[in-house]
Amino acid sequence: MAALAALAAVALGACAERDAGLQDVRAALIEQLRQPQDQDRAIAAFYAGRDHEPFWTRANDNGGDAAAGPAQALLEQLRSADARGLPRAPYKPESVAAQLGLRMDPTLRAQTEIALSRVYLRYAGDVTQGHTDPADVDGWLIPRRPFDPAQALILLDEHGVDDAIEALEPRTDDYRRLVAARRELVRRIQEGGWETVQYEGVIEPGEQDPVLPKIRQRLLAGGELARDESGDDPQRYDEATVAAVKDFQRRHGIADDGVLGPEVQAMLNVSAEQRLEQVDWNLERLRWLPDPPQSRHVAVNLAGFRLRAFDGDEVVLSMPVIVGKERHATPAFADEIEYLQINPYWNVPDSIIVNEIAPKVVDDPDYLRANDMEVVREPGPNAESIDPAGIDWARYAGSGDDFPYLLRQRPGPENALGRIKFMFPNRHAIYLHDTPAGHLFDEVQRTFSHGCIRVRDPVELADYLLDGQPDWDAERVREAVDGGERSRIALDDKVPVRLYYLTAWVDEDDERISFRRDIYGHDERLRARVDALRQRADAGTKPQV
Repeated sequence: MAALAALAAVALGACAERDAGLQDVRAALIEQLRQPQDQDRAIAAFYAGRDHEPFWTRANDNGGDAAAGPAQALLEQLRSADARGLPRAPYKPESVAAQLGLRMDPTLRAQTEIALSRVYLRYAGDVTQGHTDPADVDGWLIPRRPFDPAQALILLDEHGVDDAIEALEPRTDDYRRLVAARRELVRRIQEGGWETVQYEGVIEPGEQDPVLPKIRQRLLAGGELARDESGDDPQRYDEATVAAVKDFQRRHGIADDGVLGPEVQAMLNVSAEQRLEQVDWNLERLRWLPDPPQSRHVAVNLAGFRLRAFDGDEVVLSMPVIVGKERHATPAFADEIEYLQINPYWNVPDSIIVNEIAPKVVDDPDYLRANDMEVVREPGPNAESIDPAGIDWARYAGSGDDFPYLLRQRPGPENALGRIKFMFPNRHAIYLHDTPAGHLFDEVQRTFSHGCIRVRDPVELADYLLDGQPDWDAERVREAVDGGERSRIALDDKVPVRLYYLTAWVDEDDERISFRRDIYGHDERLRARVDALRQRADAGTKPQV
């Protein structure tokens, strides 16, 4: 009994010592967070809610290593940041790990607690909304996905590091699929990636060329070719290889004619490492995007030339689109579709009048009549007409003068907006519309407009938007179009629309990655921004933990 009493006394003494140490840490935390700066207000509230009990270094209270438990989980998250397409350097995980291995007094423990909370919030914020600011990238005007530091700390306290970080990631299938595709691309890089291929001119199906074995190896590495079936004639451009090349062309935005030409060669020779960078830029953009609504909404990928209409998470409609020329780049922004116009007028913007139409009228006074255009004083079906012969068109051709009237094209089959336009009034004067130039949808690179977006199947889109409105369906829309009826149809419920920009994504149909050209230079600008941040991180000092 005496021995047991002695052991109990030792244990009680140790507990008292630990309790005293814990009280010292609490006191240090209270002191250091007494007047928090803005960045630390959420941290101060977090520790106040815990009665200033340590979170990251609590293993010390049981004689454990400070780097165990949540601190270790955070370090593992930082070390694997690149799995999400985030750079590891800004978080300096190895410096943090080294500091955690030090013997800590209460003051240093309090400092470490605050420092690790800051690192967690930085990483959590980057996982949530990206490590770059879209405001620094021209042409991206969608508000950034919000991040709430207080909520991130609540998730941390309730669920631990790993589950909290997972809960903060974008919740879209686009993001999930691209992260998975990144893992596969990393695996291929670790296996050696793929070699470049060199050939002259073009190689047609059925032709012979000594480069064909290397092309098959490249297609095998990229996943377009399942196995080499060339048999006894490996230099022949056989049907299986043609099919694989067509698949490669479709996934890289090239006309799928099966011909091995310069454009295919250039795409084949983009390295796996370069593709990995491209994936990371697009993961960053997906982190910028706010979570989509769980109701119906429309999303247009400008670089992919495709519109998708959703019912919650399900894609219910998909169609090709035409976007702005490189000098008339369609901006990325979000709005709400409010109404449709059937058989609309096209009110010609001043910039097009001055730069394009006025010079044509100077050269050909009959141009307006031949294109069913009229000059009026104001909008409306009964607007007063102006005789174009009385206008000095040379004055406005290529000049900086504003055109004093309204030039518009009458409704009809040749109207530049086609038969339907979909309006979400905005300061960019961008909207969706039909087009009489349907042949342009046969092109792979569809940058033909002045910024507005032309849709291939306007009646189907109208039917989707008008779903649930009793007086309108696809058949009624076609009747109005064919009958020349001019109608403005307000949507009972506005439908969110998002114009965004991805040059790498994974198709929902086959779970395979596709790449596109950087038509507006957004990848290059984001690369420059990321490189600048990386250089700043590399030149930074060791974090004070």
